[in-house]
Amino acid sequence: MATADMYTENIKTKTSTGTLDVNYPDQSIKKTIVENNQDLNYLYKQAPAGIILTIISALLVSWFVLPSVPDYIYVPWLAFIVLTAFTHTLIIKEFSKNKNTLHVNNQWAVYHTIMVGTTGLAFSIGYILFLPLLSTFSQIILLLILATLAVAFLPILSVFLPAYIIYISAFIFPIVFWIYNLPPDKAYPIATLLAITYCMLIVISSYYSKALLEAFGLAGEVSGQVKYLYEIIDKTKTLNVNLKKDIYEYIKKNNSVSKEKEQAEITLQAIGEGVISTDQLGRINYINPVAEIYTGWELKDAKGMYLSSILNLVDETTHIKLPNPVEQCLEKNITVNSSDATRLIRRDGLEYAIEYSTTPVMEGKIASGSVMIFRDVTEKRTMQKTLDWQAKHDSLTGLINRREFDSRLNKIISSTSNSEREHALCFIDLDRFKIINDSCGHQAGDELLKKISARLKKIARDTDTIARLGGDEFAVLMYSCNIDKARLIAEIFKEEAFNVKFDWHGKHFSITASIGIVPLNESTESLTELQRVADLVCYKAKDAGGNRIEVYEEGKTEQQKHSGELKILEELQDNLEKEKFKIYTQQIQPLDSLNDTIFHEVLLRMNNSEGELLAANNFLHTAENYHMLSAIDDWVLKVIMELIAYGSPLFNKAHIISINISQQSIFNENFIKHAVNMFDEYNIPAGNICFEINQCQFDGSMDTFKRFVTLIKRQGCKIALDNFNYNPGSINLIKQLDVNFIKIDAREFGDINDSKNYNYQLLESVNGINHLVGAQTIIKCIDNPDIIDSLFEIGTDYIQGYSVEAPQALNNN
Repeated sequence: MATADMYTENIKTKTSTGTLDVNYPDQSIKKTIVENNQDLNYLYKQAPAGIILTIISALLVSWFVLPSVPDYIYVPWLAFIVLTAFTHTLIIKEFSKNKNTLHVNNQWAVYHTIMVGTTGLAFSIGYILFLPLLSTFSQIILLLILATLAVAFLPILSVFLPAYIIYISAFIFPIVFWIYNLPPDKAYPIATLLAITYCMLIVISSYYSKALLEAFGLAGEVSGQVKYLYEIIDKTKTLNVNLKKDIYEYIKKNNSVSKEKEQAEITLQAIGEGVISTDQLGRINYINPVAEIYTGWELKDAKGMYLSSILNLVDETTHIKLPNPVEQCLEKNITVNSSDATRLIRRDGLEYAIEYSTTPVMEGKIASGSVMIFRDVTEKRTMQKTLDWQAKHDSLTGLINRREFDSRLNKIISSTSNSEREHALCFIDLDRFKIINDSCGHQAGDELLKKISARLKKIARDTDTIARLGGDEFAVLMYSCNIDKARLIAEIFKEEAFNVKFDWHGKHFSITASIGIVPLNESTESLTELQRVADLVCYKAKDAGGNRIEVYEEGKTEQQKHSGELKILEELQDNLEKEKFKIYTQQIQPLDSLNDTIFHEVLLRMNNSEGELLAANNFLHTAENYHMLSAIDDWVLKVIMELIAYGSPLFNKAHIISINISQQSIFNENFIKHAVNMFDEYNIPAGNICFEINQCQFDGSMDTFKRFVTLIKRQGCKIALDNFNYNPGSINLIKQLDVNFIKIDAREFGDINDSKNYNYQLLESVNGINHLVGAQTIIKCIDNPDIIDSLFEIGTDYIQGYSVEAPQALNNN
């Protein structure tokens, strides 16, 4: 018991320390089952001896009564005794197979009592039948046999006291019957002796039963405790095995964690990014070697310090100190990323442009620290600034380009819509610039443009914006400047910037310019209208002989403009009704000799009332103002379809025919449906047709643009974009829409003959972007054949311009 208790306590102690928990059955129930099983097992174990003793006694009784008792009395009696013994034997056999539950064992105790009581009753009945027929000697012998059985069954049955009492009580009847027939003087002493004997047997059997039961209980308890002890030992062994396994796994995991930690430290030391980890208060736990370099602090000095003490972050533009990202991260439990203008000032004052990300280290819902990762992006940011500058400036003169100038104009127009402030727009066009280019070459022209640009920047106010719009065209946006003041400034431009001599290798040229000035105020409607009026006023100055300034006069200019537009409108209507427009084509030539694509662009011309042939830019403005572009586009498309269908030699050989489509046509649902139906009507392969679109017309209506491109591409047609805006949104859009060609004006890049020239590198980058999004590059407006070799080196796909092929008239009668 002490050993079992000791092991039990040991198991409970281990359980309390977090090891294996062991559960056991209820001991009182287990003890009851064990004791009951012990009693019954003993009872049934002694039963065979009792059966044998019963049969022997029955045979002995039969031998004594054989001479005196008839056969029909003792033979059935003997047979019944034997049958009862056989039945009892079968019950013993079944018991040995089924002795598992308390319920079943109780049944076996009842069965055994019944069989013992039946045997005793059988002897009692036999003696009642036999004794009257026997002599006194034989009666005494039989009674002695019965007394012997009563004593002999004492150790056999007393373990189950009710069975023994039933058994000996059955023997009382024949003895009482025998005593009853004796004389009174003999009967009383014998009866007294019988009663004493019966009581003594009951008392003896009771004490014997109690002793046996105590012995069985002790034996059962010892057996149960031994079994319980063995169970504890087995479970302790299992616990030890599991404990060893847990210890092994812990050691293995600890070794793995140590190895991973070592590898992580090696990785942190090897990566090219700075890594700083802090605790929940923002104090530094670790900085890797890269972070040591960029902060100027070593780990041994920085450990335990607050991050704000070693990490000095400022705004790149204002140099104002930025908030501590670790404090923000730990306070809000969120990842904090850097802005695009973050600079790190090192301990010695050296500055770096950086990008960082600070992430909280979470334990449940609480941040236990943070990890900050940062990288040096100084070179990247410098390159980005360079690219941004190049995208907004003219590469030859350093002035802002048309795209950036238009953007700034749009902002001014928006800001003046509800303001009384007035600004001025000045368009400048050099006079006879083409003569210098043709006689001295483009290098002379470029040098002149750079000198003019430098003079304009020197003369203009600091608040003014100067731009080169392309070729020999310049523009000046004069902020907070009324029309009179703008005229005075323009006079200075004319006298000091343009009215000068230009010498080039012994050749002398007088440089003059035509200048048009337009007010920009709350009545200005749109960028397109403003530029159109400025163009008109500048053209008026040039048309008047140049070297002069024209100022927009609303009444006079509007009258002239209206009169001129009415004349063009009449001519447009006449050409459209009588189908007198002229179709021209210009070849778009592949640069790769292995590319045998025959590619032509369709151009539109019109004869005016004087018989002069007008280029499209002389009448399309009027057509746009009076909403005639969609009808003109429809006519051009119909004519081209007929020429292809009816066998035009030029178009039959062409693989791709490019047709310009206006914004009005793209917004016209009927035009789109008609265009789609034409392919079926004329049975023209859609893959031979390319629609050329001016993208800048759709900056405010990209959804319509995307819808048109999607519908046309679905038919199988190709798409070419002109004046493409190289911003990330437009580039991603073009990639999604699968545009085929992007056209670039060669005049925007100037001299590209030197591969080290940034114009050359910029064009090479733009061409690379086109190819990246799956579009081929067409360089248009090539007036100088010297740049074709450079274009081939850059890898552009097609070229177009007067130096390649002048537009050719097509007989479309």
